[in-house]
Amino acid sequence: MTNLFSKFSLILDIAKTYFQDTVLPCGNFKRGPIPSKMSDLEIIALSLVSEALSMDSENLLFKKLATDHCSEFPNLIDRGYLSAKVQLDLFESFKIRPKVPYRNNMNEQVEIDPENRRQGKQIETMFSQFCDQFILKRNDAKSYLGWLTRT
Repeated sequence: MTNLFSKFSLILDIAKTYFQDTVLPCGNFKRGPIPSKMSDLEIIALSLVSEALSMDSENLLFKKLATDHCSEFPNLIDRGYLSAKVQLDLFESFKIRPKVPYRNNMNEQVEIDPENRRQGKQIETMFSQFCDQFILKRNDAKSYLGWLTRT
């Protein structure tokens, strides 16, 4: 059995030191209208741990968390289904408008806020660097000690 929580704590500490100047004290990049149960850094760390454990499926990760690690992750959100009507109600009540950058060859391009673009690139870059640094795509270690020896 792998100790998912210890790996999570290790990667969370690395993420905190990497993003210490850009995150708020709560661990989020920006404060939203509803306080989240898990911080942005915790979500990034959990995603990196699932990659490190070669869990390609989100369903497998959440099933493992719900059965074996529910006491260690009390703030984990239940991934229940939200109907289109409920989603629309949430978007309208909190005035949320998703912004997706257009491709270069698409018409009607809208300029994205430079701060949002910079933060998005920074998150993608950090995630990619961690995946490359820990060789997460190719590392088939069976234990944490084996993972440490291969990184």
